[in-house]
Amino acid sequence: MAEKINRQIVSEHAATLQQADEVSQRLARHIASAGPNLTPLLEMIASALRVRATMEDLSGQVIAESGPEGQEDEQGAGAVATDLFVGADVAARLVLYSKIGTAPEQLELVAQRLGSIVSLAFAQHYRPGRLQIADTSLLRAIVSGAGTHFIVERARQAQVPENHPSCLMVFQSFDMSRVRSVLENTLHSRFPSIRTYLEAHRLYAMVQLDPHDPRRARTQLVQLLREALSGMSVECCVGPLASKIAHARWSLAEALTVESLASPFPNEGQVRDASDYALERVLKRFTDSQALNEFIDEQLGLLIAADKARGSSLLKTLEVWLGSGCNSTLAANRLYLERQTMHKRLTKIFSLIGGDPRETGRILTVHLACQLALRF
Repeated sequence: MAEKINRQIVSEHAATLQQADEVSQRLARHIASAGPNLTPLLEMIASALRVRATMEDLSGQVIAESGPEGQEDEQGAGAVATDLFVGADVAARLVLYSKIGTAPEQLELVAQRLGSIVSLAFAQHYRPGRLQIADTSLLRAIVSGAGTHFIVERARQAQVPENHPSCLMVFQSFDMSRVRSVLENTLHSRFPSIRTYLEAHRLYAMVQLDPHDPRRARTQLVQLLREALSGMSVECCVGPLASKIAHARWSLAEALTVESLASPFPNEGQVRDASDYALERVLKRFTDSQALNEFIDEQLGLLIAADKARGSSLLKTLEVWLGSGCNSTLAANRLYLERQTMHKRLTKIFSLIGGDPRETGRILTVHLACQLALRF
């Protein structure tokens, strides 16, 4: 039964793609023979899919439409939209209105498939505004690693305050147009200042954060990204908070660093937060592995040797205890140990590392060595 259902789903998906490709071919032939007039193209889409098709600018104003018929049905109709890109700019949106009963997932798939050919036609009419040009220039400067003064000047032209906090992100996917569309549609209501820039095989994005509570805004951004990108074939790396536009390049560089690291978090999904990789990002700057091993051995050598000899887990116990704020009860609960067993382990640990780190002033050093030993 499962195989039968799966075959039916795949068959419907394939049929939808085939229909979209057939419509795309008709549109391409029409553009080649009759030119890129928008209204005839939208009428062809409407006729083939039995929908009403419109093209709208980013403010929601209709640029062209397939015709007035069917407008009375839009109150209860389903509508899907896909972004139309001209170069690196989101230039407009293709919106398809369907009658009740049409699966929105299929209609969205068709809209995304038709987006590229409709964008090709719209590109003949598109003239980017001054602010759009400035936005693209700003992101291009950040991505290319331009100098601080140059980035600040580009930000001024894009009307981005110099001291406004922001966050940079980088995306990789085989279906970048869909990812970009999701970002624009999902994030724009919460973060209207989002800017995107596509270069080579990566999509870059910058979001301006609430200056009154930027850390909370960034946390909300990561959560919203995880919800929006759930189930999609995409990897997103979110850079740390940049307190001003001059630090935007640093935020992007840290996001790219996270992209190059192996993930120690099995359940983090499609979105990787640079804040979760603070230690790894610092250590990435140090290439002398021998020096790191010597540091670990100096702090925890006897403890690690005891774990290897006896098959114990004293190192992990120490790390959990330190991570629990040196709270033995909380650490015992996290390790599912009795308190007496926890205290016995701590006594053994302290004898192997040179005493209780709370009394020797070595908490930071020992905790860092634990993190390094467990991750590297």
